[in-house]
Amino acid sequence: MVVLDDLSSGSGVPDGVELVRGSVSDGQIVSQAVAAAQAVFHLAAMVSVPGCEADPAACERTNVRGTACIVDETVKTAATLVFASSCAVYGVGASPPCAETLTPNPGSIYAASKLSGETLVQQHPASTSLRFFNVVGAGQRPDIAYAAVAPIFAGKLLARQALPVHGDGLQNRDLVPVGLVVEALLRASMVPQRASINVGTGVATNLMTLIAMLEEATGTVAELVHEPPREVDIRASWADVGLLQSGLGLPGDWASPAALAGAVQDLVAGMRDS
Repeated sequence: MVVLDDLSSGSGVPDGVELVRGSVSDGQIVSQAVAAAQAVFHLAAMVSVPGCEADPAACERTNVRGTACIVDETVKTAATLVFASSCAVYGVGASPPCAETLTPNPGSIYAASKLSGETLVQQHPASTSLRFFNVVGAGQRPDIAYAAVAPIFAGKLLARQALPVHGDGLQNRDLVPVGLVVEALLRASMVPQRASINVGTGVATNLMTLIAMLEEATGTVAELVHEPPREVDIRASWADVGLLQSGLGLPGDWASPAALAGAVQDLVAGMRDS
């Protein structure tokens, strides 16, 4: 296995994995990294929404030109290509469940860059773009600018700090166990769909339910500080998983409450060990 990474957000490459250090926008380095690959998983991105707004040129360089470079070099090989896209392409006004047939309406530079990436990836004859919803699982960090709510709240609970809840806490999301994401990546690499496919559970989980799972995992009772709702917040978002089911045979048992609770437990355990 070969990993191409510029290490801008740290290094987590396990033993036995070859690390090629560099940027996805460097064609020579990308060519070196994918030369012998059977499957290429393009997960590299500038993922901070505020960061992309502050430095759109950097977002363009990594998320768009980098993706173009990955496509160009991977097309030269026999490798399949799986691209990590985002449910952000649907935009704030999308009515759930979000289906791939909806017209994308990206509301940020980050979301627009992911949609551009999907268009580029379609040029690869053996490719799939996976639109991830809200992933939860081991390895997530609360100490980065674009951290998701689950690791942020887990970190606060472990530190015995209050949780800021904007509004009533009943806003909901499609919380996706990271194991489902891994399964989708692997299956798409073996059976390319040449389409954009949601990766979610199809289940809406509200914030208060997530907090209860985090309380169970940490063994603490949360102190909630209710704050005014944020205008930019989406009230409800979850995936239509019809294409995921017909194309990749998922989510299956990954859509169960037990699977999400297990992912939350793994997240907390990893944070305790770090």
